[in-house]
Amino acid sequence: MAIEHLQAFLDSLYEPPEPSKEAFTIDNDGAADWALRKIRQSQKRIAEIQRTAEEQIAMIEKWMLSEIAGEEKSVAYFTQLLDNYHRGLYEQDPKRYKTIKLPNGIIKRIKTQPTFERDEEHLLRWLEERNMETFIYRTAKARWGELKKSVVVAGDTCVMPLTGEILEGVKVIPNEETFKVEVI
Repeated sequence: MAIEHLQAFLDSLYEPPEPSKEAFTIDNDGAADWALRKIRQSQKRIAEIQRTAEEQIAMIEKWMLSEIAGEEKSVAYFTQLLDNYHRGLYEQDPKRYKTIKLPNGIIKRIKTQPTFERDEEHLLRWLEERNMETFIYRTAKARWGELKKSVVVAGDTCVMPLTGEILEGVKVIPNEETFKVEVI
């Protein structure tokens, strides 16, 4: 509370000029410090808003997950009942009862593809031993992180310093300076 009173006092010492057709400008350290206090106040308010929103979002997500869990149990329960019903009919006559169309949906048996558990190293070695390169996927990629340490920037190009060669396939795009405000 004391800090808020201090900020109010400091704000009262320097008030910006009345709004006019001219844009407000900062032309001295007092005005700059006032602007920094305003930024800090806005940042605190943003943090408060975010914290409140996150609390509300967390409550809504907790409610949603609870509601969904109940409905998923219901879906699983009725799916199991339908599976039992369909399995009994399917075992009697697989051709006739593979698919059953009802007014509110379709229940059916579907053959699925098997799952393949692979040991990539072992499989790759086996393919290489048999010269089956068609089934081997090979990729090449420049190690840019290491290469970047070895080049020198010259304008919009990179040069290998030992040979003087210009690196092809790389264009240097200079970044402009940025302005940053750090509120303490």
